[in-house]
Amino acid sequence: MIKEVFMNQKEREKLMMDRLSKTYSDPEVKQDKQLSELILKAATDVDNGDDCNMVSSRLCRSMSLHAVLLNNENKSLPKAGLDLYNEIVHQKNIYDGIATAAFLSGIWFN
Repeated sequence: MIKEVFMNQKEREKLMMDRLSKTYSDPEVKQDKQLSELILKAATDVDNGDDCNMVSSRLCRSMSLHAVLLNNENKSLPKAGLDLYNEIVHQKNIYDGIATAAFLSGIWFN
């Protein structure tokens, strides 16, 4: 996690794509069509040059909502999906913190 802070953008993109690819290829994840689509969309966004922290933020939020909906059906995310979430949630927190600070600085300093 600490090491990722010091990675350049290309290294972060490669690490993110590796994580997404590993999770997407999991047999249990393939059975969950909606989760597979979320992961594929995130991979497409990273491939198109979107910031990895922003993609992580969107993916974590989508996965959380998906997990709640699965829970309503007495199901849960596959282990590989949970592992991916736990690997990228710190990137989401970094992005959300920066976005919140930027938003608040506009309110407080104008």
